Amino acid sequence: MAKATKDFWKGRRVLVTGANGFLAGWVVKALLLRGAAVAALVYQKNPVSVFETEGLNRQTEVIYSDILDFPSMKRVLRNHAIQTVFHLGAQAICKVALEDPIATLDANIRGTANIMEAVRVTNPSIEVIAASSDKAYGIHDKLPYRESAPLHGEFPYEVSKSCADLVSRMYFHAYGIPLVIVRSGNLYGGGDAHFSRIFPRTIHRLLRGLRPVVQSEGVRDYLYVEDAARGYIALAERVREFAGEAFNIGCETPLSNKKIIAAIAKALHKPKVRLLFLHKPVEEIPNQYLSCKKIRRAIGWKPLVSLEEGVKRTVAWYREFFRGKNIRSLPLTD
Repeated sequence: MAKATKDFWKGRRVLVTGANGFLAGWVVKALLLRGAAVAALVYQKNPVSVFETEGLNRQTEVIYSDILDFPSMKRVLRNHAIQTVFHLGAQAICKVALEDPIATLDANIRGTANIMEAVRVTNPSIEVIAASSDKAYGIHDKLPYRESAPLHGEFPYEVSKSCADLVSRMYFHAYGIPLVIVRSGNLYGGGDAHFSRIFPRTIHRLLRGLRPVVQSEGVRDYLYVEDAARGYIALAERVREFAGEAFNIGCETPLSNKKIIAAIAKALHKPKVRLLFLHKPVEEIPNQYLSCKKIRRAIGWKPLVSLEEGVKRTVAWYREFFRGKNIRSLPLTD
């Protein structure tokens, strides 16, 4: 099948769930630049997201609702004559999932089922991009993860993503919903409101003169958020060609917390910082990174932003965001 034309998104009616989330904000920005007509589903305000900091909310039709509200999801799809859904709304923090597993399972599994079922009963030709995660794979002895690896999460967040992934594929196999699943590594960049994550947390602490925290010794796959958004959109242009398939997107380079912190400290001109090791058990997958051979072969996607450049952009974004704010008023989340 031929690649999508350059006008694929022009006037296309798109729904983005969780539109003012971290990745979703960048996806909305990229869609608007391509001429899409975006309906933005928002649960609550998020003043850190690029969706709000860059005024994207004024360029979209914002709908305040909850993916758990099934009648509302049907109305949104019908009233806005949606053609493509980016399902990005979720509870995305592992620690929160440990503290409140029921709410996380509800949001991530039933929320996904609600979106898919709303598509099925409203217009089953709507194309869907469903956000999964490398966490869906669970613990594997053999790395990197490939798309053929079984999904067997063990901790609450991982289980929620494994199940949501399976629910999405069920709607393709049982009902023919044209969808593609994206399993990404850890994302970083400007607009991440979750200061428990290593990038915003480390930048915040270093700007306050505090020691950066090392919470675990494992390795992760870190991908710059604009590269991720570009991958999502490229796959969305070819859903019909790859319907029912899952694709990994990551940098394919396993990086430790210490490596990430050193890169951030260098970008902040504080290369000799002393690390603070928490030495407490963390209920999470010890090591993770992805193979992206499938997406490279299918559509030619690969990361364009190096770690050094991505860190520079991320640090610059948070410096600007913190400008004029009382940075000490932001809570520490370690």
